[in-house]
Amino acid sequence: MTQAIISAVLLVAGIGLVASLLISVASTFMSVKVNEKEVAVRDCLPGANCGACGYSGCDAYAKAVAEDSSVPANLCRPGGASVAKAVADVMGVEVLESKPMAAFVHCHGDCFNNAQKEIYYGLESCAAAKMLYGGKGACTAGCLGCGDCAKACQYDAICMENGIAHVDTRKCTACGMCVKACPNKLISIIPLAEKSVVTCSNHEKGAVVCKECKNGCIGCMKCQKNCPAEAIKVVDNLAVVDYDKCIGCGSCYHACPQRVIHLRLEDNPIVVLCSNKDAVCKNVCEVSCIGCGLCEKACPAGAIKVSENRAFIYSDKCLSCGACAMVCPRGVIHDK
Repeated sequence: MTQAIISAVLLVAGIGLVASLLISVASTFMSVKVNEKEVAVRDCLPGANCGACGYSGCDAYAKAVAEDSSVPANLCRPGGASVAKAVADVMGVEVLESKPMAAFVHCHGDCFNNAQKEIYYGLESCAAAKMLYGGKGACTAGCLGCGDCAKACQYDAICMENGIAHVDTRKCTACGMCVKACPNKLISIIPLAEKSVVTCSNHEKGAVVCKECKNGCIGCMKCQKNCPAEAIKVVDNLAVVDYDKCIGCGSCYHACPQRVIHLRLEDNPIVVLCSNKDAVCKNVCEVSCIGCGLCEKACPAGAIKVSENRAFIYSDKCLSCGACAMVCPRGVIHDK
């Protein structure tokens, strides 16, 4: 009996020894070589797999960086400068300076300005709403308001307010997931340093745009005629900014009769949170500008003016003192 037990134990031990030797030999001859730099680069990346770098994911980008010295180390937008430096340190290269980027929604046709052609009851999805006559708004090129971009954002940088999407540039990592999610292709990734942006995507003629949205580009070309750097052109009835030429002077902004061109004043904390020009509609929104002019009177630098029932700030004069924000009875002027 004892002999049988010992024989069984020895047999099992022998099989285990042979199997371990076979596994050891197989792992040696059949192993896949791992690029240590690829692993190190992958550890530096955030793992968002957003594809903003131009590759299918973080693994693909890490492999490209490790195998091809011509691939830049600063393509990871969510990671920013810190990740770019870490990747450059692993590869032993000099990190290239990267511009801070953020998403921007090229539409300002909120529920107070975009005429409604239907009442939509259905799946809360922009893609679904677009299939039903282009959405509930009269302007079928504008924001559909169901928040597909906000749902796609992994960083909670997009919210829906008054029927359109708004981007919080402090949270945005420029990953581009919102760009892919928007069925109307309204969102683009642009440098934060760029000030002049067009808040419309409608290519229809001016007369049609005016009927659909009060904040739409009518293709009047006043912006193009007033730009000293020839950085803005009207293409197919819509103003387009060439950021390689734009000097951020604001001439196009002041010339635009529809206030479609906005100035992104990242260095100026004072902003006016209203775009409604229609005095009749002031009772619709409790926090809209009523054009009372108190802000203009209170500003010591003459940097804020009321035009067409709405306050506008001249960034080149603004002292960011906050006097206008303190006297505004509607709380429209905010200190970011």
